[in-house]
Amino acid sequence: MTIEKKTDCAHMANITGWSHRLCAEVLNPGDLAIDLTAGNGNDTLHLAQCTAAQASGCVIGFDIQRCALNASAALLTAHDFPVCIHTEATATDVHPSSQVRPDTGVHLFHCGHQYLEHHLPRAPKDIIGNLGYLPGASHTITTNVLTSIRAAEQGLAALLPQGRLLLVVYPGHPAGYDEAHALIQLFAELPKQRWDSINISCTNAAKAPFLLGAERRR
Repeated sequence: MTIEKKTDCAHMANITGWSHRLCAEVLNPGDLAIDLTAGNGNDTLHLAQCTAAQASGCVIGFDIQRCALNASAALLTAHDFPVCIHTEATATDVHPSSQVRPDTGVHLFHCGHQYLEHHLPRAPKDIIGNLGYLPGASHTITTNVLTSIRAAEQGLAALLPQGRLLLVVYPGHPAGYDEAHALIQLFAELPKQRWDSINISCTNAAKAPFLLGAERRR
């Protein structure tokens, strides 16, 4: 008898697939999850599905490009998740899908992820970030070491016990190279008494994306 095995990973070196699997291990309906880089919405959608954001869970996403927020909102509403786009921290733009309660649904903020701590309604169970530049857009607009470190530090401080911070890092471009080295150092220096930290990388491809993960013990 053949047993079908389902996985988000198309192949072993699919780093984004590993981040999705590690999210799904800890997220439950009703949880709060954070996407530091909404991009085209694929990670945000995965978090919404894991938290049942159409009913009980909540996902908060950040992006500095309005086109990314619009793409994310379109993907999420196509999958029947209610979405609000928040602009300049105060104005709220309700997507045509439906109204969204503050504690449920998907909330997308048109700002950098370094402002994470200002938009947390409660402690998150999982924080994900797919760093670098927006696929299909300008490569000159990218995450950077200063804002990504600030977002990572704020995320680590906010996580629930057994919560995870998962960052896909791209060292193959100049900004990503600096970002990668700073984040590796941050994760390596987390105290073992409180954190478990991992680095999933392709050992035969030096410039390939890799995954940094940290789980809060207590």
